[in-house]
Amino acid sequence: MLELVKQYGSIKVGQLVSFLKATAGELLATVLRLLSLGQLFADLTTNEISIETAVWSNNV
Repeated sequence: MLELVKQYGSIKVGQLVSFLKATAGELLATVLRLLSLGQLFADLTTNEISIETAVWSNNV
């Protein structure tokens, strides 16, 4: 998943669900874990995390 995020630069969680053929719950759990580890980033100041949330990685 990290490689896919790096490839696209910024990608919505819903797009990751489609690309990786996983459930939204599985992907959201993984995204939350990677956010907590500092491996992914998202702007959560205005909205809660959802499948519409864009995520990115600074490790290009």
